Amino acid sequence: MDNNFNCNDDNISKRFEAILEAIPSAVVVVNANDGKLVYINKRALELYGKNYVGYKIESHISMLNVIKFDGTPYPIEEMPALQALKYGRAIRNKAMIFERIDGYKIPVNVSATPIINAEGKVTEVVIIFEDMTERKAEEDMLNSMKSNLEQEVFALNKLHNIYTKINQQKDLKTMCSEILTAAIDLSHADMGNIQLLNDNELDIYVYFGFDESLLNYFKKSIKGINSWETALEEKFRVCVEDVSQSTLFAGSHDLNVLANVGVKSVQSTPLITSTGKLLGILSTHYKENHKFEDREIRMLDMLAHQAANLIERTQVFEILERSEKKSKALVNKLYQSIMLVNNILNNLELGFARFTYPNLKLITINNKGYDLLKKIKPNIGSKIKIKGSNLFEYFYNISNIREKYCDTIERNKSNFIELRKLYIDGEERYYKFIHQLMSDINKEIFEVVVLIIDVTKEEKSRNFLKDAIKTQDELYANVSHELKTPINVIFSANQMMDMYLNSDYFNKEKFCSYNKSIKQNCYRLIKLINNIVDLSKSNSGFLKPNLKNVNIVEIVENIVQSVSDYVKTKQLKILFDTDIEEKIMACDVAMVERILLNLISNAIKYSNAGSIIMINLFDKTENIEIDVIDTGAGIEKKHLDKLFKKYYQTDKTFSRNAEGSGIGLSLVKSIVEILGGTISVESEIGKGSTFKVLLPVKIIHEINEEYKSNYNNKIEMLNIEFSDIYE
Repeated sequence: MDNNFNCNDDNISKRFEAILEAIPSAVVVVNANDGKLVYINKRALELYGKNYVGYKIESHISMLNVIKFDGTPYPIEEMPALQALKYGRAIRNKAMIFERIDGYKIPVNVSATPIINAEGKVTEVVIIFEDMTERKAEEDMLNSMKSNLEQEVFALNKLHNIYTKINQQKDLKTMCSEILTAAIDLSHADMGNIQLLNDNELDIYVYFGFDESLLNYFKKSIKGINSWETALEEKFRVCVEDVSQSTLFAGSHDLNVLANVGVKSVQSTPLITSTGKLLGILSTHYKENHKFEDREIRMLDMLAHQAANLIERTQVFEILERSEKKSKALVNKLYQSIMLVNNILNNLELGFARFTYPNLKLITINNKGYDLLKKIKPNIGSKIKIKGSNLFEYFYNISNIREKYCDTIERNKSNFIELRKLYIDGEERYYKFIHQLMSDINKEIFEVVVLIIDVTKEEKSRNFLKDAIKTQDELYANVSHELKTPINVIFSANQMMDMYLNSDYFNKEKFCSYNKSIKQNCYRLIKLINNIVDLSKSNSGFLKPNLKNVNIVEIVENIVQSVSDYVKTKQLKILFDTDIEEKIMACDVAMVERILLNLISNAIKYSNAGSIIMINLFDKTENIEIDVIDTGAGIEKKHLDKLFKKYYQTDKTFSRNAEGSGIGLSLVKSIVEILGGTISVESEIGKGSTFKVLLPVKIIHEINEEYKSNYNNKIEMLNIEFSDIYE
């Protein structure tokens, strides 16, 4: 069937098709007269996984499992193509999910536009599909970034409120108590203290949670406290998550004192002003081992910086009060300005810059943002020199960035986020640029705030994970093929043993037993290899069904009959029951056999002598339900949710006459899903288990060879699938 349009001008038709083949969107054209698909471009073929040219639109739609984003079925009558054909008007931007016949799901945005001739009659309908996979992933990433940013803003607001409260205190003692209370709250500590330098000696100025013995010890031995001394000497925060394991306290008397009062973790942060002056130490203590999170440390650092400036300011106030009270207001404003600008802005762990709008001139940039800019443009001037310049010229084409801002405003958005790859010092780095448009009370944009976040670690980890998964799947496949070589050797030896059995020099009974054991273990290895290979193919998307229109009732009945003799040898019975004699549907016969043999094998393992295994088939019109029921030991409820996971096995307390690798049920689930179906289990201890397989009833239109049962192949498959059941 031709994949083109009916057009009087062949050149125009060819050019039009060439255009449709070149665009990235999936395009389908439906003839309005007969309702058949007359054209599908290359992208649409990739989307469908099959060429539906020549199919009527209703038949084509019925073959696709189309669902809404909330998981409910998408009504056929609401499909954009049928709506456009019926009403002769364009249907725009309908979001849905296509589930192809191979089970692959694709989120798409669908639009359908009718083509109307001069007489006002609809001649064709053009359907356009936009793949929303990447867009949905980007939206999820934006939401995550927004959440992280909100947490940062919340933390900064909390710190600002703390600063406002502390700033209202005029007395140094009260102020330090408020600072200590805030530090204990921010770091979830149990006790703490602030020590201030007095003539180059540390004195405990305020404390909380210390008993008298611990306080007296610290006052006498303050020079020997290792965490304090280290933080003081190196002018850097010291965190000890477990004092009993830290080299700082190893062999010291401090360790015994801390152990007696129940201190297990400690941190000490130096109080350093914006001018670099060291004032003392802020310490918090914990009765349990404490993991110091990054945000918690940043908050403590910022609080320490603020506290140092406030303490210094208050100390200056106390000095000035004795000499000149009028200087208080000036000093207060000076330190407030330093705190707001230097500590909040420059201590952010991400790049931050403000620009005028629409001129995009730099207002201010923090240290993190300037450091990044300096690495990209080493010859750029100082922060003072670049103020008022347009820094976007180092990252963008100016007209392009203006277009992006205009587009953001037109879409009634306040920001947009982009991922950029930059090369810093010869290394590939990834950064998230968050452009936030700031508006006034009249909703007029007056400023742009740009946040720059280094996400190199996350991006590289994601790429590494993709490569690792691919490598692992390839490894499984390669190792599995390699394992088949010793199996061939074992079978060759087995054949030789069969030949020697005719000799009188051997104990035939014992030799036959060994030979049978070798065969059974060969089958077990083959089963394991097949499972690993097929599971790897399934994970990689290479396990495809070979669909044929067959009588599913006959298929299931033949499988049950083929295993009945084997089941009898286990002193069990197997029965088959159906509510329909014939049901023609498209399925992969080998896959169905694989599913049922695995489930029957499990039923045999867990059934006691004299039990009955039931195989029931029910016609659900659009689906076929196959139940495998045993009355064996049953499975605990806590295992049911995990039963189909790879390598999962239930407790060894269950009585069974076999072993398993934990791959079988996971593979069964994968095969069922490849066929477009579902599998579930119900079980009760002591009453047995019921596995329910639900397969969709579909008919394919290709001509297939008639299904023929191969007895020898079935015997071989039984030997493999039942190989892990002991005699």
